[in-house]
Amino acid sequence: MGLLEGLFKDKDNSTNKEIESLNVKIKEKEMEIQRLKIEVQAMKETYMTPKQVEILEKNLKSAREENVKLKKEKEDFIQKIKILEQDSSDKEEVFFLNKFLYKLPIDEFFSATKFNLIREFLTKSGISFVQEIETVMELPEFMKVKNYSAAKKKYTAFRDLKVISWDNRILMCKGERIHKVFKKSRKFVNYLTENNIEFMDDMKNFDFNVLAVKGGFTKTAVEEFKEMYEEYFKTYKI
Repeated sequence: MGLLEGLFKDKDNSTNKEIESLNVKIKEKEMEIQRLKIEVQAMKETYMTPKQVEILEKNLKSAREENVKLKKEKEDFIQKIKILEQDSSDKEEVFFLNKFLYKLPIDEFFSATKFNLIREFLTKSGISFVQEIETVMELPEFMKVKNYSAAKKKYTAFRDLKVISWDNRILMCKGERIHKVFKKSRKFVNYLTENNIEFMDDMKNFDFNVLAVKGGFTKTAVEEFKEMYEEYFKTYKI
């Protein structure tokens, strides 16, 4: 199965919607071409000035060219998807976002404005991650908080059906993006990026000892990075 085939439903939907949109545009353009053909034929059978004929034929030609362009755009889009799938299947390691390794912060899960009071209650109750919500879900005082029903519905879908947004799924499977964890050191972030490290999970076997030699970092800086790394995994790893 390719990377885009059945892996991430959000991405699949986005791809299908793009193709569907192009199909609709192509259909509309074909209908416009048929209408213009009928108009040209009808005009030729009645009196019309050469200028009117010229304008109609020009519009018909333009519609045909745009239709060809849309079909080409659709073919190119589908081809890009196929190439991406082929590239991913050729890689030695392809990650599938279905193995949850990291905790999900409540402010990431309940990020919508309507859940402000939900986040506030959970924070005051000492709940930092979605994986901890079960302990307070049925508390009477929590059930009185505005939008509790919506929050419970969202959490239940997450717990029982694994209904998870694209961003949340990445966060739980790959961890936080390195530029957010090490945001105080652009140099270190650039170093990691150059070495194809994008997420914290990519650093599982990272060798900090090479930083002083290959990266030109001071011993103090290396120790600081290592402490941040260890703290992150201690806090977020399931």
